[in-house]
Amino acid sequence: MELTWQKEAAGSYYATNKSGQVVATARKEGNAWHIEVAKDNRVRQVGTYKLAQTVAARVLEDQRWEQVRAENLTEGDTLRFVDGEGTVTGVEPVGNNLGQLRVSYVMEDGTRYSATFYPGSRFERLRKPEPAVRCIDEQGAQELAEWEADRRDAEQAEETPTPAFELYGMQTIDLHPFVAIVDMIAGTGVLVSPPASEDVTLSEGGASLHDSLCADALRRLAPLGVEALEGEDGGLSLEGVTKDGRKVFSLYVSDCITTEPDFEEVAVSIDALRQAAGL
Repeated sequence: MELTWQKEAAGSYYATNKSGQVVATARKEGNAWHIEVAKDNRVRQVGTYKLAQTVAARVLEDQRWEQVRAENLTEGDTLRFVDGEGTVTGVEPVGNNLGQLRVSYVMEDGTRYSATFYPGSRFERLRKPEPAVRCIDEQGAQELAEWEADRRDAEQAEETPTPAFELYGMQTIDLHPFVAIVDMIAGTGVLVSPPASEDVTLSEGGASLHDSLCADALRRLAPLGVEALEGEDGGLSLEGVTKDGRKVFSLYVSDCITTEPDFEEVAVSIDALRQAAGL
């Protein structure tokens, strides 16, 4: 965000935006610079005036964005990703029993993407201008009061703690009839099998249809850097069995985003995956 900094007094500066509004201040106290930003209740401390300018600009830029759930996205929304901004071109249900949504978007360079997300997955969306409300009579006053109440309810809903299974790095890989759910950040994952009632034995005392399909699914995951964890018996590590008889096996991502995730991150990720798989 473009800011203009001006000196107010010795060791005290303020920043204005393009409209001339004062949006941030920086003052030196001892060996530290204290930064205060409009609409932000925190006082941040840094070591230099230059860094104070950088921090203020970053905080103000972050204020332009809001967190929104996947099911609340609409065509035309502007989203912020690590590698730039993108515009939503479509949001549609996948049609499976997991309630997933397929979100399509195009990046600034024209590259198009389409990915599957669970309801509740979070995105950073450019804040939309609040609707102007004119209060000219008693009916207008009532409409204003109702609008403000609805907005407060919406803000409170957004502030509700996100359940553990709503993770940014979670991705679903369709390996019909198997489904892999992986957390690319923590490097964990699960492989969900079809219901046991749909399995058949291929030969007496031999492997079943699901065993064969499972081996094929793991082969298809290997090029993606996703592999199965080995259990104590030398077979696949069984994470659990869902109520409808689906076996859930443990996976791991060999090239995850976090090089060395700590125990707490891994525990949260595993709990999220178990919930997503229906355990």
